[in-house]
Amino acid sequence: MSLIERINFAISSNIPFFSLEFFPPKTPQGMLNLHDRIGRMKTWNPLFASVTWGAGGSTFRQSIDFAEMLKRDFDIEPEAKSKGIRTILALRGDEPVNNDYRDILIDNNSESETKPKHEFRYACDLVEYIRSVPEYSEYFCIGVAGNPEGYCKRFSTEKPETESVLTPEENLSLQEEEEMKWLLNKVNKGADFILTQVFYDTQKFTTWEQKCRKNGIKIPIIPTILPIQTYSSFIRIVNLTKIHVPTEINEKLDLVKNDDYKVKSVGVEICINQLDKLVEYGVPGFHFSTLNLELSTYKIILESGLLKKGAELAATGKIYPKDKTDISTNNKFQVESVTWDEYPNSRWGDARSPAFFSESSYGALAIAPRNELNTWGTPTSMRDINELFFRYIKGDIGSLPWTADNISVTDRKSLQILEKLCLNSIWTLASQSAIDGISSTDPDHGWGPDGGYVYQRSFIEFFVTDSIAEKIFASLQATKNKYTFYAAKVQQNINCGEDAEPKIISNAVNQDLTNVSVEESSSNDSYNKQQIESTALSWGVFPGSPVVQSALIDKLNFGFWSKEAINLWSVWANHLAGSNTQRSADFLESIKGSIWLINVIGNDYKKPNELFDTLEKIVNN
Repeated sequence: MSLIERINFAISSNIPFFSLEFFPPKTPQGMLNLHDRIGRMKTWNPLFASVTWGAGGSTFRQSIDFAEMLKRDFDIEPEAKSKGIRTILALRGDEPVNNDYRDILIDNNSESETKPKHEFRYACDLVEYIRSVPEYSEYFCIGVAGNPEGYCKRFSTEKPETESVLTPEENLSLQEEEEMKWLLNKVNKGADFILTQVFYDTQKFTTWEQKCRKNGIKIPIIPTILPIQTYSSFIRIVNLTKIHVPTEINEKLDLVKNDDYKVKSVGVEICINQLDKLVEYGVPGFHFSTLNLELSTYKIILESGLLKKGAELAATGKIYPKDKTDISTNNKFQVESVTWDEYPNSRWGDARSPAFFSESSYGALAIAPRNELNTWGTPTSMRDINELFFRYIKGDIGSLPWTADNISVTDRKSLQILEKLCLNSIWTLASQSAIDGISSTDPDHGWGPDGGYVYQRSFIEFFVTDSIAEKIFASLQATKNKYTFYAAKVQQNINCGEDAEPKIISNAVNQDLTNVSVEESSSNDSYNKQQIESTALSWGVFPGSPVVQSALIDKLNFGFWSKEAINLWSVWANHLAGSNTQRSADFLESIKGSIWLINVIGNDYKKPNELFDTLEKIVNN
């Protein structure tokens, strides 16, 4: 039974269904632990699973392999015929950042030395191609994307040929009509179902869905649900997608935004309320964007009744293979096996987590609006780069190609030192001052439950070229145990290209786990069996609970981040490649070969200014 046949069976049976979305973990350890996690989530009886495709095709190999694993090991229908995958979610997606992924499909039957290539500017082109090839036409089920709150009005960077005389409301109406035409085109080309963009405004979805039906769209429309895991990740998603958030949701989250546990609980309540309204409206099923986490999604499907409905679908014997023997019909769940990493992991998180680094900088740069690229300019000299980072430290610009986060340093003296560093070609990406036991309710730096105390070490992360790096290494080595540092530089290996692993040096305990393969590591939550020397950057002590680390750094997470961060110089250069800006592109590409990424941590959190004073002395000398 194909996926669309299973979807239609669930709809005709009047049994709501759900599906799950995952992204390929960044590390082999993360993949191992996600394998264990999916084994548990399989027993919930999801109708299918989707695997994200990185911006510009940056994860295409990992995505295909991951989808194959879902089919092979868990018999969960993923969204590649040679891999046993029968469903494709056809998205236009983001522009490729280089030529590696531009040619999506190649006619492998051609005997010509120059094989004909098929490039697809729009999703409808891919849908049309699949339906036009007899080998694929009847084999693949095709899903496409729908945007209840629009796409063109948020991301279009093209300027109109003439000034518009229409009102904003009239412009919006025209954009909505244009987007509906594109969606209709995808459906008419042969799409089987629609998955929507994430949304939190249920009314906007129902209004859009009604317009779809009035325009003749009859295929299933499945809304995508994103559980709110932390306040910071919620804000990033909202800023990225520009979706509308109802006032009552913002107010609820604002009351608890510094307590991740409460945010997670409120997020579950919000999603359950959203599902209740959508079920009442008549939505047949839901697609959960899990961020590779399970606890919130489990609570939502349990308390909303979807878990029970999944068991009902499985019990019909029509949805799953006949040899499936692990159908779950109870609501028991081993919470203790999932709580160790049940929050989205930024690059300061545990690299062994399946959710590590879920907010990749590749995605942020690959879909950067044109005005943001213009803000970064077209640098052609070291002085230009100095000025860019200086403006970022001062707060004149809100992002860099590597980050959209603010510098977490507020005292004037430290900020002045950071500004001085940037003007001397020490280009700061991230930094924080030391904190020695402030209240968890502090409005600027507090986090976690009330009645606790939070701490953090001073640290700074920056780019420097070879000559400056040598001075910094000599100075840090002379300070003995005052500082822990990690430094990385791309190894010049022409045979590796972008896959080259960075050379990493550190004065922390060296234990290189970056090359641990899936075969070499054991399963069953194997994170317990790998000992990695970590340095806590931020931690908290709260009533009735053990010490909580909110940010850490070790050789494993730094290794994966540094490879991506250094390669972003090339990604930025690719964005600027062209006749008018080629000089800047060449300059940025040249920097990559001589750049170091260095992270320095001040070990004594009772001396908040010591690290910054040391760096200032290096500059002065």
